[in-house]
Amino acid sequence: MDTGKLNDYTFYIGYEGEPELVLWTSEDGSKKLHVWEGYLTDIFDNTVLSDLGWRGLTRDYQEDLGAFADSDEHIVEDVEEYLGDLRNYIGCSFRFEETEQVLISLINIFEEAISTENSVIMKME
Repeated sequence: MDTGKLNDYTFYIGYEGEPELVLWTSEDGSKKLHVWEGYLTDIFDNTVLSDLGWRGLTRDYQEDLGAFADSDEHIVEDVEEYLGDLRNYIGCSFRFEETEQVLISLINIFEEAISTENSVIMKME
């Protein structure tokens, strides 16, 4: 039975027409997570620049790199770097109640990619 593509719009419902980040693993491109850009702003507004500078998704977001540079698909080469970066935001305070769950969902995608030895693909729409 063909179920078609499984898109998770949980974190985009109500924000249709606004910018969104779409993420999926290279193993299963049919399961995509759609995240309203406002949740990303909420996460990355908590950025603290360390001696190492920005890393992972923080770097991409703050410097308009990767998926944030254009609307092309971008493959994350160093999945562990991005996962480590996202984990830095655990325990932060956010403006939106849903942002913590968005962070957890992003972490889960990167953890899944590592455990299955796949890449993460991202695209801004």
